[in-house]
This record gives sequence, C-alpha cells and structure tokens, in this order.
Amino acid sequence: MNIQPESLWKNMSTVEESEAKIDFATPGNIASSKTRSPLMKIKKSLQTGMFWIAILLVLYISAFFIFQPIFTRISLLVLAGYCVYSFIHSLKFYQQISPDVIAGNSLKAELERHYSSITRWCKAQERNALFLYPISILGGAILGLSTAGIEKMNRLMHKPSVWAILLGFIIIITPALFYFTRWMMKVTYYKHLEHLRVLIELFDE
Repeated sequence: MNIQPESLWKNMSTVEESEAKIDFATPGNIASSKTRSPLMKIKKSLQTGMFWIAILLVLYISAFFIFQPIFTRISLLVLAGYCVYSFIHSLKFYQQISPDVIAGNSLKAELERHYSSITRWCKAQERNALFLYPISILGGAILGLSTAGIEKMNRLMHKPSVWAILLGFIIIITPALFYFTRWMMKVTYYKHLEHLRVLIELFDE
C-alpha cells in the first residue's frame, strides 16, 4: 500500500475542521478539539461514562434513604457499590490510555496493546451488567409492590406465585437489557476499536 500506518496514525490526530495539530499530552485539547483519533474518542466516551456513573451513584444513595423495602435497599446498596467500583476502575483505565509509544515498543505493538486492553474492559462491563440487571429488576419490582403498602407487600412476598412471576420478569428482561448494553458498547466503543483494528492490519500489508 502507498499509505503508511505511521502517517495515517499521525493524520488522525488532526482536528476535523482545520489543519491544526492536537497535542495528545495536553488534556485540554481533548475537550476543546474534535479529533479523529479512536483512542481520544474512547477517552472522551469514558469521561462521559464516569459523569453518568457519578449521577447514578447520587441517585442510588438518595433512593436508599427514601424507599423502605429491604430488598430494594439491598439492591440500591449493591448498585451504589458497583458505581464506586466502576468509577474507580474507569478512571484508572482512562489514565492508562495514551497515544504515547512506550520506549522499546513499536507503533503496532502499542496499537495492539490498546486494542487488547480496551476489548477486555468492554467485555468485563458487559459481564458485570449481566449480573447487575437481575438485582436491579428485583429491587424495582419489589418497590413497585410496596406502593400498595408494606404490609400487603410482605403478604405477597410469601406467595410462591409472586416469586415465580418475579423470576419470569428477570428471565425475560435480563437478556433484553444485556443486548441493549452490548448495542450501547458497540455504538460507544466498538466502532472505535474497529478503527484500531484496521490500523493494526495496515502494518501487515
């Protein structure tokens, strides 16, 4: 091919609306400029994700003090705890993503390293969501039952048929939410990972 991977990677750091160069080492440029770099787009998506995680954490903690059902409170505590874990993990991952080449590594090796680590992170998020959705559905369903009164809810929770219905909801809704999460990951991250994969393949041509 006539196009060299190194040249293509360098060109991706340009601003889409102008010929100005972006200094990847300056965080302010990430926010103020529009870059074609897949790594910078992934970092931007992580920033947005951490913002929403912080919002959800505040909502979960607030809801814990508002709602009374014990199962709902337990689910809110679990979700709030995961928000804290996810925020810290996302922040560390955000800091690890850098366009700088580690001394001794080739550009291809760096691209492969980022591609592998980002793919693992995305898959981990999908797996975590698969376990969290049943907790969320159960907590929300019990909260719905509590609207008729705590005493009535307690009576209903002693009926096997109610638990069977709740289990049915979990079995039906969890896969749908899982595929929705996978679609969101595809829109937010996987399309940029595909860009990285194409760049890696250019080194073999």
